[in-house]
Amino acid sequence: MDRVRRTVALALLMLMVAAAVSAQTLKPARKGERILVTQTTSGDELRGRLIELSPDTLSLLVKGQRVDLPMDRVVRIDATRDSVVNGAVIGAVIIGGLCALNCGQGLDSIDSLPMVVITNAAWGALFGALVDLKIEGRAPIYVKASKGGSVLQVRLRF
Repeated sequence: MDRVRRTVALALLMLMVAAAVSAQTLKPARKGERILVTQTTSGDELRGRLIELSPDTLSLLVKGQRVDLPMDRVVRIDATRDSVVNGAVIGAVIIGGLCALNCGQGLDSIDSLPMVVITNAAWGALFGALVDLKIEGRAPIYVKASKGGSVLQVRLRF
């Protein structure tokens, strides 16, 4: 029964750490940053690099061509930035935590358990970073307010 309690407590701790790591703060847009622009006329997304963002116009570089859009034609601007640190931490916590729960069963001496857990956490960090490298993160820079003046945004992150 004690082992079940430790397993549940460690699982809850791993979920809390993963949730805290995945919460990312928004930063202002930087020139040259890769962005996605959703337009009001077609709903299509333009991918390019930010040249300039002013209250009236948005200038971006799309396939080597400068594109200027009036802000009244822009619904949303997202920056495509994501740090691999959160993936590395999540991978380390999950693999290291699972190893801490189970790896002691196959060891000759319990004294070697910390080193085995650290080694497996390092492998988990590497795999987590590699997985996170393939995931394109989106951070909103601008979201056009609705006619009523309010914006509702719901984001689920895992």
